[in-house]
Amino acid sequence: MTTIQGTVLRITFRNEENGYTVAKLRVQENPYEEIPLVGYFSSIDVGETGEFLGEWVNDPHYGQQFNAERMNFIVPTTTKGIETLLSKGKFKGIGEKFAKKIVEKFGADTIAVIETQPYLLREIPGITENKIEHLVKAWNKKIALKNITLFLAEKDIPLHYAEKIYARYKENSVQILKTNPYQLTYDIRGIGFKTADKIALDIGFSLVSIERLKALLIYLLRQSAEDGHIFLPKDELIQAGLNTVETDILRLEEGLEQLRRENRVVIEDTKVFLRFFYAVECNVVKRIVEIQNTNALHYNNIENTLKEIHNIEQSACILYTSQQQEAIITALSNKIIVITGGPGTGKTTLICALLQIFQKQGLNVRLAAPTGRAAKRMEEASSYSAQTIHRLLEYTPQNGYFTRHLGNPVDADVIIIDEISMVDTPLMAALLSGLNNNSRLILVGDADQLPSVGPGNILRDVITSGLIPIVRLDTIFRQDEASDIVIAAHKINSGELPSIENTAQSNLFFLYEPDTAVIPDKIVDLVMRRLPEKYHFDPVKDIQVLTSMYKGETGAIHLNALLQHTLNHSKASIKRGERSFYLGDKVMQVRNNYTKDVYNGDIGFIQEIDIDNEVIAVQYDDRIVSYAFYELDDVVLAYAVTVHKSQGSEYKAVIMPLTTQHYIMLQRNLLYTAVTRAKELMILIGTKKALNIAVRNNKTAQRYTYLAERLRTLEGVSSQLNLPDTLKDSLQEWY
Repeated sequence: MTTIQGTVLRITFRNEENGYTVAKLRVQENPYEEIPLVGYFSSIDVGETGEFLGEWVNDPHYGQQFNAERMNFIVPTTTKGIETLLSKGKFKGIGEKFAKKIVEKFGADTIAVIETQPYLLREIPGITENKIEHLVKAWNKKIALKNITLFLAEKDIPLHYAEKIYARYKENSVQILKTNPYQLTYDIRGIGFKTADKIALDIGFSLVSIERLKALLIYLLRQSAEDGHIFLPKDELIQAGLNTVETDILRLEEGLEQLRRENRVVIEDTKVFLRFFYAVECNVVKRIVEIQNTNALHYNNIENTLKEIHNIEQSACILYTSQQQEAIITALSNKIIVITGGPGTGKTTLICALLQIFQKQGLNVRLAAPTGRAAKRMEEASSYSAQTIHRLLEYTPQNGYFTRHLGNPVDADVIIIDEISMVDTPLMAALLSGLNNNSRLILVGDADQLPSVGPGNILRDVITSGLIPIVRLDTIFRQDEASDIVIAAHKINSGELPSIENTAQSNLFFLYEPDTAVIPDKIVDLVMRRLPEKYHFDPVKDIQVLTSMYKGETGAIHLNALLQHTLNHSKASIKRGERSFYLGDKVMQVRNNYTKDVYNGDIGFIQEIDIDNEVIAVQYDDRIVSYAFYELDDVVLAYAVTVHKSQGSEYKAVIMPLTTQHYIMLQRNLLYTAVTRAKELMILIGTKKALNIAVRNNKTAQRYTYLAERLRTLEGVSSQLNLPDTLKDSLQEWY
């Protein structure tokens, strides 16, 4: 190994995902010589001086380069070096002009002033308090990142974690890394057990350390929640632990018992819950019972209701069926009800009728849905203002808390929630805790769609429990509007093969293609040429490719790469690991971010890529959201998305590959959900065998929840766990 010292003159390439950098370095020994430098650096700026440890290599394309394994940042001591760093580095508001003024005033003591006496910077004409604050923060971050990077490099850990670690722990980062790296798995999304374990074992933690096994068990429970589970059976959790590390059952059980004593998990019979999930599930039961048992209905009688229904029929020139009339009466005479039905069965018509009756009674009605796009659809269909559940509950991202809770409930007589199948257990708990006991709650959704992306199976569990009145709508009313798609969806849902005739008048097509390898190219042709030519669809905004899986030839990853290459010819781009984002790309947020007010499944378009400030801007409907480059793990390309991520959305045209390559995901509710996403056109492409398998496979992946049983037995009603505090402490951590 060789050590050289030098100053970074310019950066020609940088991969923000892993820190790989190509730069030009002016070496200290020969100030007239520039050498190519390559290596992995978490944070490196033009003007920085460092000591680089590495070796000379002869690249066949680029010639001789210095391949650095490590960089030790050297704080510049000369006035010229300090001025160069301040003017060229990422110090907001400090350019060449102010860098020169600062160094002229403080000379070689400039760095000491920034670190220990920043108030002296006020003596510089034109330097505002805001500039001073940004300069000090940026300098402290630079030093902290250098220390974190050095530590990670020594442990052979990917350097791109440095930004996330600093964002969570600030100046305490290295201390936490050295004392208990397992804390990373608890606090930082994206850093799993294996990464933390590698650091911990390297600094001396034992293979059978209780801290190690506790972190493993928490990690496994959190991973199971990502798959939709509220708890894991104890035996399954222990076996997963044994499959992950070499240890014995007794030691794992000891770790689990210690977690129980620390109140981090709750063990109920043979079920193991993270404390947060136990709290929210129990409180869903408790709040449903409290609301149901509070008699505050504004309801006259059935005779008056029938008169009001008749008046609505006359004014709107419609005729309600006996089923719909019964549904209206049920909704008016119960505190909490569920209205469920497939596409075209009149759920929206029913909501509109209820809105008219409630308004006539002078009641304050609020409409909400889990996502912005679902709320927008609700508002368009009902001509009544709707919002997200988070906005209804006035979520404050600064402290991870809902302003509306038991002590300050939502001001409403009636609350109607659409797309309830998308609501996970934590959000349901927050919603119920934000309601007044006197409020009436109407839950609307399609019980046959896929369950929520988040943990739990709220709609299915509530229906299964039998505790809440259920209104089931099964008569199709919209056959004349979207007959092929709607009728096919209902046939699929009942286990029948849909009749697909591929006629010119149809809006549902099946394209037979037995060769999976050519399906991606056919999809590209449909998106690029055939559908825009025939239907005048915008290939990016109007057409959505849905698929059942991420991987494989017809998976989202491969299809996105093809469609991006074909549809987007912009030159401006940023690379994140194996992924590249281009200006204009169609992208999707893949996890809830309450701080940015953007949610899992939201689709937008990249409007700006700012290389200098390491930020991209994404347009979501009527607002722009900014992401630092290190936050781009939350965003994926969305030319093709999984069916799960499409819940709550509608698209003018949907294309979906159906192949036996995705055998494990060929399920009835997945196909049903995909078909019901299409408003004007649905195209399936693949084999009839795959279609047959999907329609006949009514087995859905089991989710471990205990809500239905709790509602039946009212177990957990007396739970003493404080829901608002639990949510305040845990929501930001989980999401």
